[in-house]
Amino acid sequence: MAADALTDISYDGTLEDICQSFNINTETLYTWLADENFRQYMDLILNGKTFSAMTGVWKSLLNQCAEGNIQAIKLYFELKGKYKNEKSLSTAENKPAMIQIIDDIPKSEGGNNGKTQ
Repeated sequence: MAADALTDISYDGTLEDICQSFNINTETLYTWLADENFRQYMDLILNGKTFSAMTGVWKSLLNQCAEGNIQAIKLYFELKGKYKNEKSLSTAENKPAMIQIIDDIPKSEGGNNGKTQ
């Protein structure tokens, strides 16, 4: 329970507060914190919390992509390793094809809807 409290990002108490909450001697807690196995256990807890939060972030990103948010779409493909910006495209000549998203479509001039006369 102390490891869970120590890895809770919303907890704003001190180590002494944790000791009081769980009726642990301060020296005992410091001994635990010095123990590699205890720190690995805390890392395990943090990884679980991070994975849980990450699924929410991906879900939000996918929702933004579905709504047509170009920046979200670029980020999605970049995170999946399938999008590179123009600068990195020139250095990726020997690598598999990348997706290039062009969002700088020219505006029509003079009301002719982009058609030349």
